[in-house]
Amino acid sequence: MPKLRFKHLTKGLFRRLNRLMRVLRFSLLSTNDRIIGRPEKNQPVFFSGLGSITFGKNVKIGVSSSPGFWSTYCYLDSRGAGASINIGSGTWINNGFAAIAEKRTIDIGRRCLIGHDVVILDSNFHSLDPNSRHSGGPVSVGDVIISDNVFIGSRVVILKNTKIGSGSVVAAGAVLAGDFPANCLIAGNPAVVIRNL
Repeated sequence: MPKLRFKHLTKGLFRRLNRLMRVLRFSLLSTNDRIIGRPEKNQPVFFSGLGSITFGKNVKIGVSSSPGFWSTYCYLDSRGAGASINIGSGTWINNGFAAIAEKRTIDIGRRCLIGHDVVILDSNFHSLDPNSRHSGGPVSVGDVIISDNVFIGSRVVILKNTKIGSGSVVAAGAVLAGDFPANCLIAGNPAVVIRNL
């Protein structure tokens, strides 16, 4: 029995040390120095860009009992100097999350729950015109606003010019663009309102 306890304690210590080292490594690799607030980083977070990234109180990133905890990281890129990513107090973000604010704002409200492998983008990043796609043609951008207490399922993609009302639920795998009201279930590709909650 003592050997099993020692083995269990050793594995637990190794897991904690490994997690700490991964979080520290990504902190040292990060290039954005306009971070406001201190989230609880259970998983590594890579901060990039010239814009601001702001956290409210008690924001958590990473869930040890979910897929990708040991193999993914959170990617927050506020690329342009005027871009911003804001994450409200009490929000919990699962593993493999990515948010890229090219030129505008990505606002995530308070007490939101975000599933693993969710992606939020404020831009197309390339022109839709095939003749100017590789030469820096016009790019469409727009704010993303996620209100308080929104539950976003796994592998959701939220595109530019999207607003989600408070209390809503976004089903796994949905692709969102446009305005969605409060207290509704949103699903599909393209996403639509399924019903009120």
